[in-house]
Amino acid sequence: MTKLWQMFDIPWLAGLLILAMVGVIVLIALGSIQRLGLGRTVAACCCRSAIVILLVLAATGMVQRGDSSQRFVVCLVDQSASVGPAARATAKQFVDRLTATQGLHEVRVVPFGDQPSGARRATDLAKALGQGAAMIPNGYAGELVLLSDGCETVGQALRTAAGLKVPVSVVPLTAFEEPEVGIGQLRGPISAAPGERLTISVAVDANRAGRGTLRIQADQQTLAEQTVEVTAGRSWHRMRVVMPESDQAVFTAVLETFEDRHPENNRGHMAVLAAAPTRVLVVAGQLKTTQTLSDALKQDRFQVEQRPVAELPGMARELAAYDLVFLAETSLAELDDRHQQTLQAYVEQGGGLIVCGGQTLYADAAYQGSVLETIMPVAAKPVAATQTGRLAMVLVIDSSKSMETDGRLELAKQAARQSVALLGEQDQVGVIAFGNQSRWISELQTVADRRALLRQINQLQAAGKTNMAPAVAKGMLALEQADAEQRHLTLLTDGVSSPGDFSALAQALRDAGISFSAISVSEGADQTILQDMAQVAGGHHFHCDNPADIPKLVIRETQAAAQAARQISFRPFVVQPLPGLNVSDAPALSGMEPTSPKPQAQILLAGHEGDPLLCWWRYQQGVAVAYTSDISAHWSGNWLQWSGFKPFWSRLVRLAARAKHPAGVWLDVARNGDHCLVTLDAINPEGRFVNHAQVRATVDDQPPVSVPQIAPGRYAVEVPIDRTARATGVDVTLKDHAGRSFRTRRLATEPSPAEFRLGSTQTELLRSLAAGRSGLYDPTPEALWAAQRKPVSRIASWNTWLILAAAILLVVDVGIRRWSLVVGR
Repeated sequence: MTKLWQMFDIPWLAGLLILAMVGVIVLIALGSIQRLGLGRTVAACCCRSAIVILLVLAATGMVQRGDSSQRFVVCLVDQSASVGPAARATAKQFVDRLTATQGLHEVRVVPFGDQPSGARRATDLAKALGQGAAMIPNGYAGELVLLSDGCETVGQALRTAAGLKVPVSVVPLTAFEEPEVGIGQLRGPISAAPGERLTISVAVDANRAGRGTLRIQADQQTLAEQTVEVTAGRSWHRMRVVMPESDQAVFTAVLETFEDRHPENNRGHMAVLAAAPTRVLVVAGQLKTTQTLSDALKQDRFQVEQRPVAELPGMARELAAYDLVFLAETSLAELDDRHQQTLQAYVEQGGGLIVCGGQTLYADAAYQGSVLETIMPVAAKPVAATQTGRLAMVLVIDSSKSMETDGRLELAKQAARQSVALLGEQDQVGVIAFGNQSRWISELQTVADRRALLRQINQLQAAGKTNMAPAVAKGMLALEQADAEQRHLTLLTDGVSSPGDFSALAQALRDAGISFSAISVSEGADQTILQDMAQVAGGHHFHCDNPADIPKLVIRETQAAAQAARQISFRPFVVQPLPGLNVSDAPALSGMEPTSPKPQAQILLAGHEGDPLLCWWRYQQGVAVAYTSDISAHWSGNWLQWSGFKPFWSRLVRLAARAKHPAGVWLDVARNGDHCLVTLDAINPEGRFVNHAQVRATVDDQPPVSVPQIAPGRYAVEVPIDRTARATGVDVTLKDHAGRSFRTRRLATEPSPAEFRLGSTQTELLRSLAAGRSGLYDPTPEALWAAQRKPVSRIASWNTWLILAAAILLVVDVGIRRWSLVVGR
């Protein structure tokens, strides 16, 4: 009896209904005894009671319970693009063997993977597992068999499998077993100026080595093409293209002539916005020395403006209109502290600065301790004591009475003393003073006894008028007889000289190989004579209205002469490669100013003694670049004719120029079918997350939408888009609580179908799926059927049989009641 009640589940309500209704039937039957007789009454009463019991049990849902070991196996067969014909044949063979040995068990086969044409193609292992589990009926020992390579493109299979109550066995299939190659990724700038040459890096994925053609196209026109060799895995290939003359460009990378099965993954896209041309301000002491540089930058689509040092803006906000300031071929004597402080503020606020000047800017005496030295990545370096060449120099100084004005003569003596201090012991120096007559203050001699030389210079006194020609001739004669690699004469005057054949003197200096510098002081100086002499002699003329500039100019010319004496030819040495900066075929330079790199500086090129030739660093929000040679014929004559001159300086300008996008703000736009996900990350200049900011995004021509914050410093929103558009443009504005506003823009293209991205069998994922609920990894069909599975409870409904039995008894009951009529007839 106990076993009977364990097998059948009879609701307690059924018992109460049966008792009540049977009682009613018995009472009714008592009234029928006289008419039917005792025997038929008892039979009819029993028959009706049985009918009532059967109907009540059917209505209240009596069921039979029991354990069942019958299996219901759902085979989920991956049909995605990564599963090739050989892998599909393996899956079919497994399923056929499984169904051939199923016995009394049930097997269902469910293919999954690519969705029908017109829908986004995807492999969703999680969805397949969920649908397979839903197919298992009650009363069966259910099990899922996943036949896949594990390359899921959407969903999270592990999370779904963890929530299932049935084991998942896995039969791994080989992914992309046939020759396959595809575009994995494109990298390049977010924006570029129209006509600008830019580099696009293309990642090519392949499952075996191969050879084919890679093209970059825009508007169905081929911009670049090359034959590429690929190996198994990912290889990167860089290609140079020109930004079209349009507001935006979509570049397409195309693979052709490879041995390949799926052409769907042979194209990749990248969108680039058109940026405003980079504005460059070239500042120089003499603009003609920077003309070659300016012309080269203009040819490379930079907007270039040239100004003399005197016209350098005095406020940082005036410089803010430029992306970069190129300071070249000038001196700190011409660049006062106010201008240097303006440049400092400009770089601190994000501007770019390149300083090129050799001895005119980086010389120890002038550069050390200046504001410019604070900005630049290199510090002043004292002149080394060792020498590779000897200098013979004569200082011809005007000692007329007018030189007493404003302390000019004292400044000239100071300049002479400092010049002597700069020279090496093997160098020679002499000082000639001239008024009405010329005389040696210190005859040409080596600098071995510096103290004696300095005492002689201190004896210089002012007297007479200006008679320049005899003094120059005396100095030239002494230099002609000097034994030195470099001979130089510096002339300093503030007046108008007595007549003389200055042109002949200048020509004689040139013929003798003596370099010449002329310095005029005050408005009363005869600059015309000095300019003509410098032109004939092939030297330089400098004028200063401020006598305080005398020492700087004399020192600079002394250093230039000393450098020329020790001048050597060298080729730059690459310390740290910079993509796009190629100096492998660069000609030799003739000189550079020795400096010391600062600790945080990045040295790109070095000179022959290891001193930095090209060095850069980040200064506050901007970038400062130091180039310690020059861009004139003095040291870089060969470079001016070098074919790489333009790309060299263009690359440096792009390195240092103000960033086109705000620092600390990163915008990412990911298209996915008919939606795009806009994500913005923001960090303030102090390195902290920008929280609770007002962020709005405008996608194409749609109304702006608010972008909510989802994490510290991160804002994201999903916006519907036109999936047929080649590119989606997104403008994002951010305003923080400090009142700072940023605006940035980005283009996004539809990514390559994930279904065709190359990958290998995801063994780790598949093993994890099988290990979740005692599933088997890579079983045979026989091992699958032999695996022990826990029996499940099966519930069988008896409703049909109960109703059928009640119907039969109803016929019997009718027969019992009609029996007397039949017999009577």
